[in-house]
Formats: sequence, C-alpha cells, structure tokens
Amino acid sequence: MLGIHRDLSGESVTETAADLLESVGIPDPKARLDEYPHQFSGGMQQRATIALALACDPSVLLCDEPTTALDVTIQAQILDLLADLQRERDLSIVFITHDMGVIAQVADSVAVMYAGEVVERAGVSELFNHPQHPYTRGLLGSIPGLTGEVDRLPTIEGSVPTPTEAAMYCRYAPRCPKAFDECDRIHPEHVPVGEDAGERPADADAPDAETPAGDASNVQHTAACLLYPAEEPVEARIRQHHQQWDADTMEDNR
Repeated sequence: MLGIHRDLSGESVTETAADLLESVGIPDPKARLDEYPHQFSGGMQQRATIALALACDPSVLLCDEPTTALDVTIQAQILDLLADLQRERDLSIVFITHDMGVIAQVADSVAVMYAGEVVERAGVSELFNHPQHPYTRGLLGSIPGLTGEVDRLPTIEGSVPTPTEAAMYCRYAPRCPKAFDECDRIHPEHVPVGEDAGERPADADAPDAETPAGDASNVQHTAACLLYPAEEPVEARIRQHHQQWDADTMEDNR
C-alpha cells in the first residue's frame, strides 16, 4: 500500500509503517511489524486496522462498526483514539453503527437508514431529543431502560424488506404503527420536520466554509415520511411527496 500509493520503498516503508502503529498507540511498533494478527489482542487488532486506514493520509475516515466485539473498556479507548486522530489530522469521520450509545457520544449529525435509504437527518441532540420518523422512534424506544421492570423488551415487529425490492413506496410501512393506505403506494421524500419545518427547503445548501467543524447546530432536521408536513392535511402532504417523487424520478431518468 505504501509503495503503490505513496511511492515509498525500502527502509522508508518500514519507518512509515512503524510510525503509523505508534500513532494509534501500539507499543514497540517496529517489533510488532513482524508479528501475525493472532498475536494481537482484539483492541490491538482494531488499532492496527485504523493505522492501515490512515496509511495514505485520508481526509475522510469511514468506520464501519468500529466497536463491534470489543468490551466496554476497549471500546472507550478506541473511541478516544479516533477522537484524538480527528483533532490531530483534521479528519472527518463517518461512523456506521447500530450502537445508539456510540452515536450519542461521538456524532455531530446523524443520518438514520432503513432498508438502504436515509429516512431521517438531524443534529445528534435534535435527533435524540425530538425523533420524528417512526423508525427512529422505534430504534430509540428499543433501548432498555435502567429503571422499572418489564416482561418483554420493546422491539420493532416485522422484518426488513429485501434490498433488491424497488423503493416505489414507504419501505417501513409494513412495520409502522402509524402507516395508512397511501404509505403502501407513495414513496415519501425528505421534508423539514420539527423546529425546521417551513423554514427552508429540504435540499438547502450545505453549511458555508465559515461554519466551525463539528458544529451541527445548522443541520436541518428532515424526515422521509408521509406524516409530514404535520400541519398540512393528508391530501396536501401526499400531493407534495408525490410531486417531489415524480420530479426526482424524471431527473434520474435524464
């Protein structure tokens, strides 16, 4: 990787690889270069994987379930390491995870996905305090509480549709407690929700360059759901989503 993408060779490859291992907290990095993966602990393997991802000095780091199979202590260490690397290298980090605790701890903004589609976008605080899409509410409602006794943990009934199924309707409709007939016939588009409703279009431009990194206060809260705009009659909501779907489909066909 270092030879192909960074045009390094010989001793410079070894030095750079050792520096990468050291940067992610692996002790005695030069000696570790000659060891096999099974000689590393789970946490050390994760650190080595992060070092590999940083080898070509990326501006964006994509972390897919970075804390899976790690105990709580090692998980905290890995998240702290990623936060340090983000500051030191001026990295943007995209976390892909099912762990809502990790999202609450590390994210600035959140995109909730269901069956391959983003169904809600918001700043992390806004999403956790004011979830709007029924799926997001179901996810947060499934987190076990620390108080009270329950006979059964809350779950989202039903199953996820196959990824090859065309998205011609709301994919969450078969599992949604608030679904109505049109949900099985119309594909919902993103509209502003919550405090952002009516303030600006859902496709508003991204923040300008003067916005500080990590400031998610200007992330517009949107949801792809026929329940919104909540203040409009059902017929008006359906017409708005349907017109947007037709426009998007026409643009895709072009």
